[in-house]
Amino acid sequence: MTSKISYIKFIRSDIRRRGWLAALTCIVLVFMMPVFATIQLDSAQIGQGNYENLWIVDVFPGMLNGANFWPLMGAIPVLAVLIALTGFSYIHSREKLDFYHSLPLRRGQWFTISYISGLIMFVLPYFICSVLTILSAYINGITDPEILWNAGIAAAGGLLAFLLIYHTSLVAVMLTGQTVTGLLATLVLSVYPSMVLALLSPLKNAFFDSYYPVYYPASFRLSQYLSPGSLSVKLMERTANDTANLALILGAVAMAACLLAVAAILYRFHPSETAGNALAFPVIAPVVKVMICIPTALFSGLVLQNFSGAFGTKWLIFLSLLVAVILCAVIEFIYRQDLRQIFRGWISSLISIAAVAVILCVLQFDLIGYNDYLPEEDQIESISFRPDSFTGYFSYPEESFPDVPYTDYCAPALEYEPLYTLAQSGISNLKNGITPEAYNMGTIGDTDTGRYINAVFYYNLDNGKTVSRQYCLEYDQTLDALETLCQNKDYREKLFPVFHLEQDSISDIYLTDIYGLPEKLSLGSAERQELLDAYKKDLLNVDVRTLASETPVGELALDFANASSSLSGQVSGGPHPFINSGSASGQSVSTHNVVSIGSLYIYPEYTNTLDYLEKSGNIIRTEIAAGNVTSITLHPAYEAVQNGDYDELFSQLSDGEKYDTYSQDELEYGNGITITSHDDIEILVKYLKPNHSGLLGSNDTYSGFAEVYYTEGTGNYSYTIL
Repeated sequence: MTSKISYIKFIRSDIRRRGWLAALTCIVLVFMMPVFATIQLDSAQIGQGNYENLWIVDVFPGMLNGANFWPLMGAIPVLAVLIALTGFSYIHSREKLDFYHSLPLRRGQWFTISYISGLIMFVLPYFICSVLTILSAYINGITDPEILWNAGIAAAGGLLAFLLIYHTSLVAVMLTGQTVTGLLATLVLSVYPSMVLALLSPLKNAFFDSYYPVYYPASFRLSQYLSPGSLSVKLMERTANDTANLALILGAVAMAACLLAVAAILYRFHPSETAGNALAFPVIAPVVKVMICIPTALFSGLVLQNFSGAFGTKWLIFLSLLVAVILCAVIEFIYRQDLRQIFRGWISSLISIAAVAVILCVLQFDLIGYNDYLPEEDQIESISFRPDSFTGYFSYPEESFPDVPYTDYCAPALEYEPLYTLAQSGISNLKNGITPEAYNMGTIGDTDTGRYINAVFYYNLDNGKTVSRQYCLEYDQTLDALETLCQNKDYREKLFPVFHLEQDSISDIYLTDIYGLPEKLSLGSAERQELLDAYKKDLLNVDVRTLASETPVGELALDFANASSSLSGQVSGGPHPFINSGSASGQSVSTHNVVSIGSLYIYPEYTNTLDYLEKSGNIIRTEIAAGNVTSITLHPAYEAVQNGDYDELFSQLSDGEKYDTYSQDELEYGNGITITSHDDIEILVKYLKPNHSGLLGSNDTYSGFAEVYYTEGTGNYSYTIL
């Protein structure tokens, strides 16, 4: 029976055997933690207790786990892999393995000795360096207990991240018989679940015309918690003690424990005779090849397609199948280490290539009916939709006013029947080749493109799920549906941003007319509310077709005093280039900031708004006075000039004859046609209107634009040439 003292002796002996790695670990952690942090703390020039507005407050906790210092974030997993590989490298050598196992120690005891010695080699110096780093912060003036506590939490996250990678590498070592394949296996095990789940969105985007990529799909969120690599990154990014991290910590602890148990079990059954082979368990070789080949081939096909700039799915299919063939050959070579035997495992190779082909076939021909999917009406709670033009027409106060529903520029429909019919027409368009991508690429046809508009649909199901799709819709059908929806007052109030604003927090209102120069209105708090109340009345009464087809005569913009914004400013010395100076600890530094919300358009039919502006002495100008203009630069479309659309205009200008001879580069991409003559300017201002596309975009084909320079005011202002 082995005593505790002999355990300690064996552990000390193992650490001495890997003394170079222990020294390397200490040197790396000392320089990357207390030394580096002390330099940055000294550069920040912290006065005693006077650090509230310094960038170092936000970045300091992340210096203990790499959240705000990426070299440390990379060093932790590298050290974990090195410690695991060197600690159990003897099982990859038959001679060493026979020697170790000939000693009077059971396999479980050898595993414990090597595991604990490796753990000590990292944990002890990491703990000491963490304490020294926190102590340095305290000495340099950061005495806030919360900041120091968050630093400790960050260090704990770094330690847990180390354990995840360490245990993952141990499993990889036990599954292999060579150090090189152990390293490759560590990489595969660390990222495999994430890679598989991360493939879902790109493949849908490549093959399905109706797919609409959401910012954080469920597969992406799930991939961050099922893979040791991604989970360790999230742990190293963790720098604050909040309840949202509880699930993350519990998941990491459970995964680390499972990986350790698997590694210990595999070590007990590790065959001694397979030392030096690629895999320790040859029976799993075909399964491993199939599991690696399928997602890697698809992933590589996507990467190669994007890298080469190839369009369409045919190249993706070809590249994925080609990579599958090459991967099978490479994996067999790693197994056999003999080029003459790369086709020996032909059955598993055939299964791998066939599986990739089947997946691509299902996606290419949409055998799962993704594009045709439309929930049954009895399954739908509501439908929301967002035409692409909404992103340019509306200005939602997203970040500053998180209470606004549907920050993706759409509002829920209370009566969804018009949208259900509209979605059916969108699916019909997909079947006829009228897709969102075709519309964006301009391949639908020059005469038809203006009759369509892209829109995103959100099906909110009664089971709580939300399904998103995008379609290319006919302009008139979309306008009819929107007109029907806007007959409902509640829908209008949810759609237009002005109904979601806290009017009491408005600090200023600016008015812009045809001149394009915002002017601050001299209105008190009560008067600002009266103006916006008048504007809301007009919004509730205006015909939707007016918003889609007419050009507004003015625009209102609102300023809000916002006192909570993240400050990552730099002081003397500034943050290090390796430091991410954004707030990683979840803390915000109070500073006065102004948030502006614009795109509150005013149309001629807005009688309540226009009357109030006139009553308050703010008249909207609807024509540009030639005397206020110093020059106008025209950029007419070359095709429009060649077709004679500008003959009438050019014939009235003093040098109009030579403008017909301008090249496309001169008209559209160069300096354009600059007009400075007062007489010509008087003619030109009558042909200009503010550049505005309307609620559903513009039906007008591109004919050119003009830049107007005024005698008063700065900058230039873009107008459409009539």
